[in-house]
Amino acid sequence: MIRVLLAEDMTIVRQGLIALLGHEADLTVVADVERGDEVVPAALRTRNGR
Repeated sequence: MIRVLLAEDMTIVRQGLIALLGHEADLTVVADVERGDEVVPAALRTRNGR
């Protein structure tokens, strides 16, 4: 299973990517953020299957 943290500032693009990736059996979007400063905290929250 590939776990993905998606960072994109445009909401419509981010939601579209989440929807598209949701159709992939071997991918899971574990978090999505809209700002760069949210990436590291989101990665730390979701690391190791949390």
